[in-house]
Amino acid sequence: MIGNYFADNYVVSKGFIEYPEKPFQKSSIHLPFDYIFYPLMLLYYNQWTLNSRPIGIILKLFPFVVPLTIIETVAAKKSNLIEWKKGWTWYHSFISTILKLLLCRSIISVIRTINTRKISIN
Repeated sequence: MIGNYFADNYVVSKGFIEYPEKPFQKSSIHLPFDYIFYPLMLLYYNQWTLNSRPIGIILKLFPFVVPLTIIETVAAKKSNLIEWKKGWTWYHSFISTILKLLLCRSIISVIRTINTRKISIN
């Protein structure tokens, strides 16, 4: 969640992406995406790939990333929700989403490996 906020804030501050129509006008990023949709997508992806081998981890990216990229591309071309600037295109969104999901999954995997103790609720 926080990583996506910083990544989105970075591309917005550098002028690659702009959100002309957003629910919270004082924010430069799209808060519902960064704080609701993306974290839920990341949660489902991490749960789905929990016991997967590396090839499964890679292949299971596509059911998440392809629809998201298509929706973003349509939104950029047909609506005022998102504007791509400075040469940003659908494949930049595609690659950056893949990298963000893999990075977050790697961090969670390291945390799971370190935290091998059983957690007691008592």
